[in-house]
Amino acid sequence: HRKNSTLSNHRKNSTLSNHGKNSTLSNHRKNSTLSNHRKNSTLSNHGKNSTLSNHRKNSTLSNHRKNSTLSNNRKNSTLSNHRKNSTLSNHRKNSTLSNHRKNSTLSNHGKNRTLSNHRKNSTLSNHRKNSTLSNHRRNSTLSNHGKNSTLSNHRKNSTLSNHRKNRTLSNHRKNSTLSNHRKNSTLSNHRRNSTLSNHGKNSTLSNHRKNSTLSNNRKNSTLSNHGKNRTLSNHRKNSTLSNHRKNSTLSNNRKNSTLSNHRKNSTLSNNRKNSTLSNNRKNSTLSNHGKNRTLSNHRKNSTLSNHRKNSTLSNNRKNSTLSNHRKNSTLSNNRKNSTLSNHRKNRTLSNHRKNSTLSNHRKNSTLSNHRKNSTLSNHRKNRTLSNHRKNSTLSIHRKNSTLSNHRKNRTLSNHRKNSTLSNHRKNSTLSNHRKNSTLSNHRMNSTLSNHRKNRTLSNHRKNSTLSNHGKNRTLSNHRKNSTLSNHRKNRTLSNHGKNSTLSNHRKNSTLSNHRQNRTDTRTSV
Repeated sequence: HRKNSTLSNHRKNSTLSNHGKNSTLSNHRKNSTLSNHRKNSTLSNHGKNSTLSNHRKNSTLSNHRKNSTLSNNRKNSTLSNHRKNSTLSNHRKNSTLSNHRKNSTLSNHGKNRTLSNHRKNSTLSNHRKNSTLSNHRRNSTLSNHGKNSTLSNHRKNSTLSNHRKNRTLSNHRKNSTLSNHRKNSTLSNHRRNSTLSNHGKNSTLSNHRKNSTLSNNRKNSTLSNHGKNRTLSNHRKNSTLSNHRKNSTLSNNRKNSTLSNHRKNSTLSNNRKNSTLSNNRKNSTLSNHGKNRTLSNHRKNSTLSNHRKNSTLSNNRKNSTLSNHRKNSTLSNNRKNSTLSNHRKNRTLSNHRKNSTLSNHRKNSTLSNHRKNSTLSNHRKNRTLSNHRKNSTLSIHRKNSTLSNHRKNRTLSNHRKNSTLSNHRKNSTLSNHRKNSTLSNHRMNSTLSNHRKNRTLSNHRKNSTLSNHGKNRTLSNHRKNSTLSNHRKNRTLSNHGKNSTLSNHRKNSTLSNHRQNRTDTRTSV
């Protein structure tokens, strides 16, 4: 607990904790934990399965083994990782993340960052301006959301996404997607089977290969196309024409085509079977010459999409979207701003209030919703979810399910493995009876009860109780007036709020307490 200290540990299953500045922690064995809470610190770890956590600026974390996690929450930091299957997370500005192995994830949320990745199957994510992302391997994803950025990609099967102005996207491999949503952009593509999408004005799209799609959604744009089978003038099958401005004419003379028009005074003509016509503005003309179609539109700003035979779509209000992908379906919508999505046969979706979303992905299901701002999601067969008021109970009894409840006084009960229960309101009870589950609670006065192994309980509010009765548990509590109780071996209890009690009744346990007014109870059996 003092500054200018050196902690050295040469054995496994050890814990080194340092609370003073200008410290050095060195660990040479596996399964160790190094925790440092002050600035100007250096953590060096040479064993596998290690965790290095640093919460101050001007720090250096170096990790030389696989399956490691480096987390840094301050600016002017350097994270270096030399092994595969690693995660580097950085949340501050002026940082450098370097990764030299495959299957790695680099996440950067601060400005003025440099992310360099030299292996395949990597993900680089950058959410700030003035950033540079460089990727030299295939199957990579570069995502950039800040202005004045450069994305360069030299391998196939890559995705470049750019959401700010003054961007340059260059792509030199096939099967790529370039998406640009701001003005004054240049998109260049040199391979076939590519998609260029541009949503900003004064843009230039250039495409030099066949089987490409050019979509332009703003005025004063230039589309240049040098390969065959292009979509702007369309005379062949399997084409897509997208037009988002008024006084346009789209003509299609082949089957299996899609015409989409989002502006007024437009004409859509279709002369082949198995086609989809979508129209979202007034004063439009829809002409359809293929069999087994029903298009009914009773209000402006509507979209009717039908992808199977013998379907009926009826829409009686404005700003509605009806999508149907299977035969023998009925979608009925009686209020504005609603979305009904149905992906299987023999479905009935009934919606009686505004701002509702009903999603159903299995056969023989019924979803009924009678109030505004509700979401019912059901992903298994023969299910009925009914919700009529606040103070409701939703119970699901299958594995790989998600129950999300955003109102107060709710009870969520889950009886299968691999489930996630998320509760965002106070006075809630989450009960979980299977392994590999995650319970997350973000409000005060909550109770989390967990009765199986391999559990993670995370609680972020005061006056909470976390009870854990199985082995291999991690309980983390970040608020005051909390109680953490642990009754099995190999436990780690970490508490960062004042007036807390940590109780541990088994061997090989570590209790870490970083605030005043703490009580630690240890009993070895």
